[in-house]
Amino acid sequence: MDPISPARLLAQIVVVAILFLFAWWKPTPRLSILAMCVGGMIGYGLIQDQITARLSLEYFTLAHPRVFDSDEPTWHGLVWGFLGGWPGGLFLGLALAFTATLGHWPTFGPSQLRTPLLILFLCQGFSTALTGFVAWTNYDKIGIDFVGDWAKVIPGEHRRGFFTVACAHMATYSVATVGSVILCGWVAWKRRS
Repeated sequence: MDPISPARLLAQIVVVAILFLFAWWKPTPRLSILAMCVGGMIGYGLIQDQITARLSLEYFTLAHPRVFDSDEPTWHGLVWGFLGGWPGGLFLGLALAFTATLGHWPTFGPSQLRTPLLILFLCQGFSTALTGFVAWTNYDKIGIDFVGDWAKVIPGEHRRGFFTVACAHMATYSVATVGSVILCGWVAWKRRS
């Protein structure tokens, strides 16, 4: 897998920084909601990946393109927390901003969405932790074994952590997606009520 170039990483940081600056400079409800969702998902991703990078560094160095040569889990957690968080926050933010403001019904502002977003992030965290726990405890019981290239590059003693982190991340993406749809539906329903 080809590494991510520093220019590509920097470009994404600049895009997010411009979004935050523009939302601060011209604070419309839509931009504020968008920035709040992007910032929330980045924050969630940073916290989650600080934990998961310590459970399986191979998940970040072998299953993802390398960003740098270091094997320091803190750096991988920071970089991938950002890279994995902001696109999800962007999609959630766009959907939620338009759901909360379009049409003739009363709009939902950013302050009305703080608690629902916090609940979404807590649900993500809970489901991720639960999935990780289940994957970790059942790894040996169900006899999971790696085959092919993964068996060659991931040492046996690191496979449980890799499997656990892969399952936990899938739970995060799934709950974020389903939770975003539910949140947008709830906002639309509340606006019509």
